[in-house]
Amino acid sequence: MDLENILNTIQPFLVLFVAVFAAFLTATWISSVIWAFRDIRARTRDIFAQVLATLMVLIFFPLFPLPGLALYLILRPRETLAEARTRHLAERKALAGELQKAYAKLSAAKARAVAAQGVHELEEENRRQILSNGARILTATHALSGVERAIRKEFGTIEPLEIIANTFRLFGEGTKVCVEIVLMAADAGLIPVDREVITIAGSGRGADTALLIKPANASRFFELEVREVIAKPRRLE
Repeated sequence: MDLENILNTIQPFLVLFVAVFAAFLTATWISSVIWAFRDIRARTRDIFAQVLATLMVLIFFPLFPLPGLALYLILRPRETLAEARTRHLAERKALAGELQKAYAKLSAAKARAVAAQGVHELEEENRRQILSNGARILTATHALSGVERAIRKEFGTIEPLEIIANTFRLFGEGTKVCVEIVLMAADAGLIPVDREVITIAGSGRGADTALLIKPANASRFFELEVREVIAKPRRLE
């Protein structure tokens, strides 16, 4: 059997092999593009980054199968959005745990009397425990009530501060208290007004609200910003 006959014999097999290989390469290419698109969507919400990453694999894969995909794997964001959220929540949980242990570096005690004027709700034992943990205690008139509460009780009317306070209560008692203690602490100079702070508050049932706030003094109330609601009760009871 001469060479020509051998080539004629194996030609159908070669054609079949090339066709199968081309089909496999095409399927791999299409699968890689789809995988890259899904993967980048799970890692960023940036539309430009999603399109660029998909085009990178789409264009480079047929010419350079490995470098195109390898380049994407090198340049893609390290975490998926779900992983980043999980890490973010874990960090917040750890931070909340640290805050709970010390109950923050600042505690605002109510200034109203319990049984008589001059008697405060914060018991001496609790005061000593807070101070022993390195915390600071602020005892001051409520920033969103104070004298206006006395006016309401005496004359049966309502003043602007109590309107503001009741507006915050639409989001829960803890929201109102979070904003209020930030104002009080800022006025007392216990927290900076140029950096965000996490404030935790609640009601008589305990702390149930945490906000990320850009503080402001009471005299510059409208410069205060509630930048993030970390936690708040779903039902307002």
